[in-house]
Amino acid sequence: MKQSTSIKKTVDEKETILLNSTELTDSEKSRRDKIIKVQNLLKDGYSGTDIMKMMSTSARFIRTYKKGNPDELCKNRDYATPKKKELDDYAEYITEWYNRGVNLSRIYREIVSMGCEVGHTCFSEYCEELFHKDSENNFRKNTLGTEIKRVRKPKRHIRRKNVFSYLWGSSKALNSDDLAYVIDKYTVVIELRACIREFRKIFDDKNIVGLFLFIERYKNSHFPKIKTFATGLLSDIEAVINAVSLSYSNGFVEGNNSRLKMIKHTMFGRANLPLLEAKVVM
Repeated sequence: MKQSTSIKKTVDEKETILLNSTELTDSEKSRRDKIIKVQNLLKDGYSGTDIMKMMSTSARFIRTYKKGNPDELCKNRDYATPKKKELDDYAEYITEWYNRGVNLSRIYREIVSMGCEVGHTCFSEYCEELFHKDSENNFRKNTLGTEIKRVRKPKRHIRRKNVFSYLWGSSKALNSDDLAYVIDKYTVVIELRACIREFRKIFDDKNIVGLFLFIERYKNSHFPKIKTFATGLLSDIEAVINAVSLSYSNGFVEGNNSRLKMIKHTMFGRANLPLLEAKVVM
């Protein structure tokens, strides 16, 4: 009788596991199989280091899942939910200040000073849910009490690569709207582009007089970086004059130096001197 009861219990457990496994996603099923394997290896007496080598997993994974029900452990959890629930205590305060027009960053600093231990990302997500649940929260009041509709400005994304291309002479790298936006926000762009083009022209024409005129013009620039570059040329003016006037270049030597350094870095701690020599000669 006892044997039949134990058999029935085992069958029920297997049916429960099968039922739970069918409700899991593919990633959860994969994690569940991995957890079961880790727990079985631990029961068989294998150490954490051995399991890490055998399964190519981390020590953190083994510590996290070494105990417990695999069907529950494998499920994806929303770790931010408990933190967001903590913000419910401050929801009234956040809404009040938001309607007054206070910046969210300032509100975040205020609630942190009040003892809230929530990260800025979690706070931002909470405010997104709080203020956009319905259309009423898309309005805020100004200092006169008048409701103003909150309008989100579309984000403008300009690739840094395109800005560099424009600086180096490509006028088609930025369209007129993006160019106007960049110049309005960074006024240095105009002078920087003129500086680059003029300096390149000095080398193309091998114009030593133009070099001194360039230094004289830009050493009093309002922008510190351009000023530093112009005055820095004077500190090694003889070498700069030679670079402008002569057709010789140390590019070949510097290129080989870079190649040797790359080989040394990639082989660090893995090879002895003879092998390093063989790789350099190749």
